[in-house]
Amino acid sequence: MGRPIFFLVNDQEQALRELAGVLDRRFGADYQILSERSPDTALTALAQLAASSETVALLIGAPRMADKDGVEFLVRAHELHPGAKRVLLIGRGEWASASAHPAVRAMILGQIDSYLFDPVGEVERWLYLPVSELLAEWASSQPPGFEAVRIVGLAGQVRAHELRDFFTRAAIPYRFHAAGTEAGQALLAELGQDGSRLPVLVFYNGQALVDPSNAELAEQLGFRRRPPAGTCDVAVVGGGPAGLAAAVYAASEGLQTLVLESEILGGQAGTSSLIRNYLGFPRGLSGQDFTNRAVEQAWLFGANFVS
Repeated sequence: MGRPIFFLVNDQEQALRELAGVLDRRFGADYQILSERSPDTALTALAQLAASSETVALLIGAPRMADKDGVEFLVRAHELHPGAKRVLLIGRGEWASASAHPAVRAMILGQIDSYLFDPVGEVERWLYLPVSELLAEWASSQPPGFEAVRIVGLAGQVRAHELRDFFTRAAIPYRFHAAGTEAGQALLAELGQDGSRLPVLVFYNGQALVDPSNAELAEQLGFRRRPPAGTCDVAVVGGGPAGLAAAVYAASEGLQTLVLESEILGGQAGTSSLIRNYLGFPRGLSGQDFTNRAVEQAWLFGANFVS
């Protein structure tokens, strides 16, 4: 397998060449930039790539081509490469007819993941930034290159599921091994465990925990478990969207702010794969990204968090 692929399709040769060129200049060291003018030829090439287990990260198509609609192409291409992010090109002069634009319906129906402006214009803002954000989303769906935690447990075990959910929402890369698999048995043997107590967690520093409580887990990860000494001006109970917003506003006014959360920051919104109706994020953002941004923002204003 080679580098992950950007696959571009546009029957306008000059526009296709220009887009491929600017993408190659920024991303060419880490990704292959492939392009085709014909959607049907592109689908044939994508099928061959799928058969050879090549990875496609982005699929970018023009909205209207001579022999196929761009959305239809992206839908069919996604069947061949379901992990790829689907992007539709949008003409800059097409905003007036938003209700009739194919991108609007396609986004509503989940047929595309995002859009890019054509012509691009200022590439740093209108091309490289949204493409980088899409790649970050794509990378988060790939097997992690670094595993902060390895978990051995039973596939249907409630606690094992809770731990996996915890690490996912906390953006901590992990790998789960079912106890009955060869990898699971090898890891248990390495730790001197017989599997009678599960789940077993091994952290990147070699520290192991057997069926840990939430308090033990928080301590191992370095989360603060007790409020700092002294007093605060505002105590926010609950670290969901409303609690995090309150923490940002209070801390930004110079108030000593403390956020108390019994589980994972972000609340129900933190579990969402995509939030599209939040002001200022037209392409949407994941619950994980939303939570991380809000926590970081509150922290930069001086808020304290206690788990």
